[in-house]
Amino acid sequence: MKFVFKRNHIIITVLAALIAVAGYLNYVDKNAKNTIKPADTGIEETTTGNEENADKENTDKDDSAETGDEIISNDIDIKDEPGQAIIVNGTSELNFAISARLSREQLRANNKELLMSIIESDKATETERQQVIEQLILITQTAEKENAAETLLESKGYEGAVVTMTNGSVDVIVAGESLTDVQRAQIEDVVKRKTEVDANKITITTISD
Repeated sequence: MKFVFKRNHIIITVLAALIAVAGYLNYVDKNAKNTIKPADTGIEETTTGNEENADKENTDKDDSAETGDEIISNDIDIKDEPGQAIIVNGTSELNFAISARLSREQLRANNKELLMSIIESDKATETERQQVIEQLILITQTAEKENAAETLLESKGYEGAVVTMTNGSVDVIVAGESLTDVQRAQIEDVVKRKTEVDANKITITTISD
């Protein structure tokens, strides 16, 4: 039981870390242009009366200005890279899936913590402890079925799918404005096989940006 409990906390920690990384990448992307500034040449203007030195200083300043323009231009080019665009476009759906799964696991962790406190209580009878153990096993089995369904759905192209089992019913959330009959049938087939729940107890919902 303690192994299961620790495993759940690991899942929550990983999901929280992913959210933090996504938020950090978004923050860096928004502020990158502000943080990159042309380097100061360190040239101090002096009046020497020498025309040649004055021309050299002007040339150095022009070079510095061009260097600064190149730095800013490079910064803009970085933002327009295809890889960066993919991350930004997929952030919304990914964040939703992470948030939904994190909330689900946090609730499950709280329930497990409560059940574990009953098992460890001196006032609990052996019958009560056995009932709690059975509930913990059920929670673990439910989590495994949800994860199996989500993994298989993602392998079929339904990125960020969230499967939640509650009281014998299953709620499925997938990205997209709508689903074809073929897609709904495919999702139902996956969920039925992995959760062992009938199709009439499966609810499929779509989300879009």
